[in-house]
Amino acid sequence: MTAAEIRNSFSDELHTELHDHILAFWLKNAPDTENGGFIGRLTGTHEACPKAHKSVILNARILWTFSAAGRVTGNQDYLDMAGRAYNYLEQHFHDKKYGGFYWSVNYEGIPNETKKHVYAQVFVVYAYSEYFRLTGNLSALERAKEVFRLIENHAGSHDKRGYIEAFDEKWNPLDDVRLSPVDQNEARSMNTHIHVMEAYANLYRVWQHPVLYEKLSDLVILVLDLIYDPENQHFSSFFDADWNLKSGFYSYGHDIETAWLLVDSAKLLNDETLIRRTGAVLIETAGMLLNEGIDPDTGGVYNQGFAGSPVDPEYQWWVQAEAVTGLYYAAELTGDERFLKAAYGVWDFVRNYVKDRERGEWFFRLDKDGKPVPEEDKIGPWKCPYHNTRFCLELLEMNGIPAAGTGFSGDEKTS
Repeated sequence: MTAAEIRNSFSDELHTELHDHILAFWLKNAPDTENGGFIGRLTGTHEACPKAHKSVILNARILWTFSAAGRVTGNQDYLDMAGRAYNYLEQHFHDKKYGGFYWSVNYEGIPNETKKHVYAQVFVVYAYSEYFRLTGNLSALERAKEVFRLIENHAGSHDKRGYIEAFDEKWNPLDDVRLSPVDQNEARSMNTHIHVMEAYANLYRVWQHPVLYEKLSDLVILVLDLIYDPENQHFSSFFDADWNLKSGFYSYGHDIETAWLLVDSAKLLNDETLIRRTGAVLIETAGMLLNEGIDPDTGGVYNQGFAGSPVDPEYQWWVQAEAVTGLYYAAELTGDERFLKAAYGVWDFVRNYVKDRERGEWFFRLDKDGKPVPEEDKIGPWKCPYHNTRFCLELLEMNGIPAAGTGFSGDEKTS
């Protein structure tokens, strides 16, 4: 296919993918009609778990997803879904005594795990700022600012660069700061810092405060200076409190996601030096992915690598979404058709293997033979509509697809 044919195909296919395959699934399956908000879990065999705990990550990502989709399309169902998510987060996840948002609540909305992980807090900032963009709801914007200040006051490492990872309910540091049992219990993580950057960038779209500008700029430079390794074109995963490297494995999905998020943040900052630096890193990372991270037989992107080679031959849904976005970004930046064709190759893998054509949405994980792993959730704490929705929206925007009615923009400068 020519470059023009690939772009036209993306434009034709992603609108249908977004609305009819991804968002329709969440509209149908996610709402908890008995207890409010959204169900905490739907299994890989499509069994609803009505008493599953509800995570802040899932709920914040649902809020971001339907706020972004509603802003672009004006679809009333999306606006209603975003409103449902916002109200539930405010009523059940927000800690009205100590501030911030709980990690999880039970199926009735009663706080279950009350820790305050910075990763979770910034997804609230990300989602609430997007909800403001959709609705102009000033309370949502004020809450996003409030959480931003809590993060800076409690998690900002004033004697060192970066952020402390996690706290208890009262904002006291925790000994165990892991996001999940598979993570290393280290003082600094790439995953938390890139999502602080992502959230601050989205907040900056609607609140151009000089302190926020400074913090976002510092984060971009930190990721470039301390987390990116120019020798292997990967972003390192875990560090101690002094930013000494504590891990050798890397994540191909986080590599390419971080690279394009850096470019996005630099452009928002309108800093020419950072735009050049982040662009160069994106090109290097995309080149690494072509050489190392993509299965030459299937076109799918591996999960993990070590010492220049993939070590996890399985495929996760979110990795594919971020790879297509990052490769497309690299193609737009360079005009190099290798990146564009690779992006379409990964999308072809998604169409052929990752999409659940029978029930909608994407399978969480595929084994090395491209078969869905039935034990993985279709809805759960880490199975959310954010990665693949964002991939569709980003590519449609880059292809110049006009919005079908934007509702309230909420993008005016606010102090």
